Parts: sequence; C-alpha cells; structure tokens
Amino acid sequence: MRRRTLLAAPFLLPAAARAEAPPLIGVMRVSGRSVEQFVDVFQRDMARLGFEEGKTYRVQTLFADDDNSRLPAMAAELVRAGARIIVPFGNRGVAAAQAASPDVAVVGMADDLAGFGLVKSMARPGGNTTGVSILGHELNVKRLEVLHEIAPAARHVGAVKDDTNMVKGAFEKVEAAAAQLGLRLTAVEVKTREQVEPALATLAAAKVDAIQFLASPVLNGLRRVFVERVAGLRLPAMYEWPETVEEGGLASYAPRITLCYRHVAVLVAKVLRGARPADLPVEQPTAFTLALNTGTAKAIGLQIPGDFLLRADVIVD
Repeated sequence: MRRRTLLAAPFLLPAAARAEAPPLIGVMRVSGRSVEQFVDVFQRDMARLGFEEGKTYRVQTLFADDDNSRLPAMAAELVRAGARIIVPFGNRGVAAAQAASPDVAVVGMADDLAGFGLVKSMARPGGNTTGVSILGHELNVKRLEVLHEIAPAARHVGAVKDDTNMVKGAFEKVEAAAAQLGLRLTAVEVKTREQVEPALATLAAAKVDAIQFLASPVLNGLRRVFVERVAGLRLPAMYEWPETVEEGGLASYAPRITLCYRHVAVLVAKVLRGARPADLPVEQPTAFTLALNTGTAKAIGLQIPGDFLLRADVIVD
C-alpha cells in the first residue's frame, strides 16, 4: 500500500465537545454481525497507532444484513449520533455516508472510489472523503484467469455479481476475458440473502462447470453461505478474499482484507490527529495473495496442476 506523510489541518470537534466524550467513529457494515471481520482488526490496529477504544475514540457499528437499501438510513443515524468520522464499505456505502452530511469525515473502503465518482481523484480526493480503493473489479478478470488455470476442463462458468456495487463497464471486461479464454459465461445477480438460493439454482440448472463470485461487500458478507452451497454442488469456485479460502473456499486472488483494514485505520488515525480527508490521497493495494484450499479441492475431486501449487502464496490443507 502507498503511504504518504501529510500536513495536519483542522478537522476537529470544538475543545468543549472533545472534553465531554472521545470522538465517535461510526462504522457501516454491509454484512451481518455473525460474519463481522472489521471491528476487532480495526481496534487492534488503532491501539498500535496509539489510540485506545473508549478513551481516545469510540466506535458504533451498524449492520445492513446484506441489504444495500439500509445504508442511507444507517448513515443518517450515525450523523445524528454525532459521528466525527464515518467508515463505510462498498461504493454504495460510501455514497450513502457522503449524502448524509458534507461535514462529517468519510474514510471508506470500496472497489474504486475514483471510478465510481466518489472522490475527484486518487491523489487529491477533495470534499470530505478519502479511503482505500481495493481494485476489486479490476481483479475480477485476473480471478477468472486463475479459475481457468485451476480448472481448465471447466468451459461453462457461472458468474455471481452485484450490479449495485459495480462501476460502469466492469462486468463487460469479465465477459470479454471469458470470450478470450474460450469460456461460456452465465451470470446471476445477488443483492440480498433471499436471492442466494434462486441464483445458485439457476446456475445448477444451467449446468455450469465452475463459479466465480465477483467483488462485492454483499457477496463477501454471504461468503459462508456460498462456500457451504458450492460444496454441495461439488464445483470449483473462485472468491474475492484470501480469508475466504481459509474458511473453506477453494481459491482467491486479492490483497488480504485485514491488510486493507489496517490502512483504513491509518487514515482514520490521520484524520483524528487533524488531517483533512480532502488532502489524504486514496490508498491502493500493491501486494496480492494467491490462495488455494487443497482440502476443498480434494473434497470435490479436483486435481490442481502441480505448477499452480508452486505459485500459490497460501495453501490451506
């Protein structure tokens, strides 16, 4: 990840307000509490940066339970609660936080903050927003290529997507890559938990040979459901984050999500110390992890090519 030292600027509450209570950081999670990954990592990293939860800052976390339509109300609730900084996830989450108030700092994590028009540019975000762009949709093409390497016999691939979180033209790039690889692509959309079973039933009826889950905070929140259902279908599947492979998914290619969370904490700490989000360049990952679960491969009868095993950064047995 790129790091920069920036000049401090006044983005602080009045002294009297600070004396009453530590600044509140509002966290907007697209997923549900049962699959929460962020807050514990965030508090650990904030402690390493010299901040103690309950003393030098407070956290209030709201959950959308895999329903993007709840995000605007969540952002408004955090503004009413007096949040000094809002930490949203996904393009829709960042947009909701921005719409709730132009005066509250936003440190978001999303696929492409600039591409979705949420900041003016990566180097000079402007406004009240900065954060981490995780290159999620740019990596979807690479993940399809990796899935093809893992399961070369799979010629018909199911793509599970969430259009509400995709920048314009992102899925078309996946379609073009599939055509170049000689693959047939069948796409289904999942925006809520209720759409999971019908979507997977559609792919099963289409007799796909493999499945790719495209980048999305909603799909990541539903990852455990997908891992369980795909195991029943006995199909190779590509997920977004390496941590999902450690939970039983077959394969992934991305930065570690916990590393991305760490850099959210770094940016939050800078704002708490006085930096303006407008002056904090958007971060992007530079280190990516190719992860493979050989136990899952064996369970579905998939023989992983030997050269691929040598290239994997993380192998889970």
